[in-house]
Amino acid sequence: MRFIALADIGIKPDDTVLDAGCGLGDFATYLADHDFQGRYIGVDALPQMVERARHARFADGFDVRFECADIRDDPARWQADVVVGNGILAMMTEEEAHETIVSLFRASRRAVAFTSLSIWDRSENEEGFLRLDPLRTLDFCRTLSPRLLLRHEYFYSDFAIYMYRDLPDVN
Repeated sequence: MRFIALADIGIKPDDTVLDAGCGLGDFATYLADHDFQGRYIGVDALPQMVERARHARFADGFDVRFECADIRDDPARWQADVVVGNGILAMMTEEEAHETIVSLFRASRRAVAFTSLSIWDRSENEEGFLRLDPLRTLDFCRTLSPRLLLRHEYFYSDFAIYMYRDLPDVN
């Protein structure tokens, strides 16, 4: 469900997609299974994740690469049409989460989609994971772009925010 929510931001078949906190590269597999033919760059701060992701098999012609890095260190290095972050905020403080959101936005040429655990979840919450207030997070994202979308319907425990840089091409 989270991959669908991320991809629904409007990833085009020939886009460059940066997956910040890519883990094992599962989002690359999702994109490949859905006719994505662009360029995928997976970045993760954990070397063991990147190493395992590099050994995954993808269809011939699928342009995929994995790098070990923290996007917050140099977001300009990772420019992509669309930047996604799936669950990467869960092990951070709120301040670190905001820094990460800024870095995601700086790395994007067109749009950012990220997911986060939500404080609106009324089920029993596991301790130790950051749960953000969707409205406070949306308000923070408004400092970066006025073009936003908050999604809280796809999964009970989390939300996604889309941030766009420019007006869409209507031609």
